[in-house]
Amino acid sequence: MSGLKTEINAVVKTLEGHCGKLTYQGNDFTNCGISHKRLADGSIALLQTEYLSALKPINPPHYASLKKDDPCPGHLRPLYGSLLGAAAYSVLTRAWVLLYIITLQRVTQCPTVTHVKRLNALTREFQRRPQKLEYSSMTCQRVLELYSDSAFSRESDKGYALRGATFLIE
Repeated sequence: MSGLKTEINAVVKTLEGHCGKLTYQGNDFTNCGISHKRLADGSIALLQTEYLSALKPINPPHYASLKKDDPCPGHLRPLYGSLLGAAAYSVLTRAWVLLYIITLQRVTQCPTVTHVKRLNALTREFQRRPQKLEYSSMTCQRVLELYSDSAFSRESDKGYALRGATFLIE
């Protein structure tokens, strides 16, 4: 939720009237492994560093005796699914990883040792290169632009007349 403090308080009060007491966490909080921080200039920074650094790659002794194209044995599939599910949350702050996650998810039912190694490599890459997603604070210039459109003929009963307006506040 964003807006003026008075507006946020009014929404929270209304929600509390329907749902009971709520906890308002203010500017800094963590949700789904993403740490949200309001910076001094009003910008918002999203980080998953702590969450992603806690991921543990699948231990190589689990698959060391297997060939790369061998299907994962029963004990390895739940480890693969668990790590892949946890790694999928990285998509919330790293769009570049989406292709890799989707590719690895396609084989969730029967991954091979190669898929496990690729998931481990992806996990280590998260941990080697922490990233921050930042949304810059915007300032309003108090400019209102209006674009309007209407049809030539007043045939609104036939549905031919077009009416519309777009308001942009800069």
